[in-house]
Amino acid sequence: MRRFLPYLISMLLGCGITLLAQYSYAFATRSAPNVPAGGANTPASGAKLDLSVVSGGQYKVTRVIDGDTFVLENGLHVRCLGVNAPEVGRYVKDPAPMGLEATARTKELLEGQNVRLELGPTPLDTYGRLVARAFVHTESGDVDLEETLAREGLAKIMFVGPEGDTKYRDALKTAEGEARENKRGIWGVTSPVGTPAAADFHYWAASKGRVFHKPECATLKQISPANLQGYRTLEEALATGRSPCSHCCKNLETVKPE
Repeated sequence: MRRFLPYLISMLLGCGITLLAQYSYAFATRSAPNVPAGGANTPASGAKLDLSVVSGGQYKVTRVIDGDTFVLENGLHVRCLGVNAPEVGRYVKDPAPMGLEATARTKELLEGQNVRLELGPTPLDTYGRLVARAFVHTESGDVDLEETLAREGLAKIMFVGPEGDTKYRDALKTAEGEARENKRGIWGVTSPVGTPAAADFHYWAASKGRVFHKPECATLKQISPANLQGYRTLEEALATGRSPCSHCCKNLETVKPE
């Protein structure tokens, strides 16, 4: 046993050094705003992209993914700071109410345009996307994308982390309050459950939810009207990839159609 002890100690030290090096590299790449740490902004193997982005710089937008996410000419994905637009089907097949409208509005403002980015306090999110506010120059001045979406009711304000987006917090709250008061966009969507117009819909789900419910389910009262999706048949609800509610749909046949 004593003969193998030096070898065992050497092996353990080697493993420790390797793990420490890997941790140091991961920490360095996640901490540097110009070096994406995986996720959406990781270029393909062998690709050579100019990934340098500085706060206040101007960059061209080539593609809009949804209301709050777009892609720069260098391939970097940018997530808007301070707002959250309705989903358009990245996680489920059907878009949330006003999701398509929010996407169309962001395309109108940004796609093919040069935007000025202001990086957030934490410049990368957990998916490796840049987190920034976006401003596009027009003849009448710079247009703040996030404030525009909030004022038009196409996004809700969202502050992440203890520092949040303190610089623009008050402006965004004012814009959202104006949209709420005037029932614009998502704030004008009323609950369709139980209305005559919704009589043909026998199942309902939250736009981001993994479960669907019957109209009488108490859980539906806890879901914002702007986030509700209706389905006429069980097959239609199952086709979205969702599962039936374990309370109101426990006796349903849940074999998914081929």
